[in-house]
Amino acid sequence: MDNSIIIIALLTIIVLALLAFIGFFAYLVFKRDFQNEEEKDGDITNKISQMLEKNKTKERILGLCSICEKELVENDYFNVESLHLCREHFDTYSASDWIPITNERTTSETPEKGVYIYNFKKKVWKDDKIPTFILCEYKIDVTNDLIETYVQLYVQKERELDLRERLQLEK
Repeated sequence: MDNSIIIIALLTIIVLALLAFIGFFAYLVFKRDFQNEEEKDGDITNKISQMLEKNKTKERILGLCSICEKELVENDYFNVESLHLCREHFDTYSASDWIPITNERTTSETPEKGVYIYNFKKKVWKDDKIPTFILCEYKIDVTNDLIETYVQLYVQKERELDLRERLQLEK
């Protein structure tokens, strides 16, 4: 009987030691994760503070250019026929004839149908610096109780055929 009590006592001590080791290891892991989260929160807070400071010294942003998506401030802002344009693209807009090459109907049930047009516009600007802009026309379909949006991509008349072909390939 004395041997069984000793064996039980040894097993109990070993189990308690293992539990203590596991507890200590878990404490170290959680402590490290908590410190990482605090550092991340501090980094994010610092970045937000820096961004707010930069914006305080800047002029108020009134919109984005419909062609290049540059931020527009008061001294570099033109509003023409519901388009917001920077100085450079106001001149481009004024000097060109523009025609729509799309008229994609979207609804609240099918908003994704016009996404390819936005992606194409961004791509031709980013890759080739070809000016284009998007206008949306809204209609209410009373019979189906839907708001229809017609997404129209406008391009310079002399680039119509090329961009129409490229757009068909992107679809």
